[in-house]
Amino acid sequence: MNLGDLLTVTIVMGTVVLLFATLASAYKRYLAYLERKLELAADTHALKARESDLEERLRHLENLASPRRDAQDSEHQLTHPTEEQAMPLLAHT
Repeated sequence: MNLGDLLTVTIVMGTVVLLFATLASAYKRYLAYLERKLELAADTHALKARESDLEERLRHLENLASPRRDAQDSEHQLTHPTEEQAMPLLAHT
């Protein structure tokens, strides 16, 4: 084995090591990308759950604050009394 063969083997091995290091670095970056993508998906899911919870609370508050609903309920109670409300009325007749 002469000096030319040794130099060729060294260059080939160096190229293989550099190629392997480059591929390993790219793979690590790809794994970091996938991890970040999963984190963002989890954050998005949590935000959507929070948003639906807030929408439900808002609907509940709107129902409580709606004057139309109160008027309908009181009108319904006046025209259709419950059994407890109707009992004293029946006792007087």
